[in-house]
Amino acid sequence: MSTEWSNLSRKQQAREDFYAAGAPLDPVALHKTHGGTHYNRSLHTTLMPTSHMSVGFHMGKLMSAVPLPYLAWVNTQKWSKTWHQWAPVADYLDRYPISSLYLQNLPNPIITLSPAGRLSCPPAHEDKLQTFAKAVLNLDPSSLIPQNRLTPPHYLLTPAQAIIATRNSAHPLSDPETARFLRRWEDHLKQCTKHCYGTEQDAIDTATAENRHRQKKGLRPLTYLFCKTCQFWHLTTSAES
Repeated sequence: MSTEWSNLSRKQQAREDFYAAGAPLDPVALHKTHGGTHYNRSLHTTLMPTSHMSVGFHMGKLMSAVPLPYLAWVNTQKWSKTWHQWAPVADYLDRYPISSLYLQNLPNPIITLSPAGRLSCPPAHEDKLQTFAKAVLNLDPSSLIPQNRLTPPHYLLTPAQAIIATRNSAHPLSDPETARFLRRWEDHLKQCTKHCYGTEQDAIDTATAENRHRQKKGLRPLTYLFCKTCQFWHLTTSAES
C-alpha cells in the first residue's frame, strides 16, 4: 500500500474505491432492457404521482410525467386487462383517473401488421408499439428493428405471432394501405427536426401560440421559415432567421 493511500481516512479510501469501481448499474435501465418491472422499495406495487413508472417504454419516469395519451390508450386495450405487469398502473389510474379525451387525437389504427409480417406503428407512437409487443407477444425491446431509410421501426413476426397480434387488435394492412403507411414514414424521415410543419399556416399558428408564453418570459419571439431540404416549415428565433 502506498504512503499516499495510508494517509487517507477510511471515508476518503471508501470514496476512492467507489470511483475506481465505476458507477453502479442502473436498475431501471436493466429492467427496461428486458421488459421487466421496477418498483419503489417502500411502496412496492402501489404507485403514486411521485412514483416511477414501473413497466413499459416510459419506465423510470415519474407517473406524473408519463404522457397521458399513452396511459389512456394502453388502459383501454383489452389485452392490458390480462397483462399482470400493467395491474399496478391500472390501479393507479383508478385512483388518479384521466379523461378519455386524450384518445381523440390518436391515429387509428396505431398497431399495424404488414403482409410481410412487420409489426409497426405510425410515426411518434413507438412507445405504444413496444408496449403492445411486450404485453401481447412477450417481445423484449431489444427485438425491435430500428427505423432506417427503407423501413419504419418494426418487429418481424412469425406466422404464429402474427395471428396472436391480429387477435389482439393489430390491424392487418392491405397492399394499398401498406403503400400509404410507408409514404407517411418517408415524409416523416425527410423532416430535418422534430418540429416541422406541413403548411405555412400551421407554422404561423404554432409560433403565435408559443410567442404568448415567450413574451411573458422575456424570450426571443419565434418566426417561421421554409426549409428547402425537407420541404417543411420550421420555427426558429428571430435572431436565427
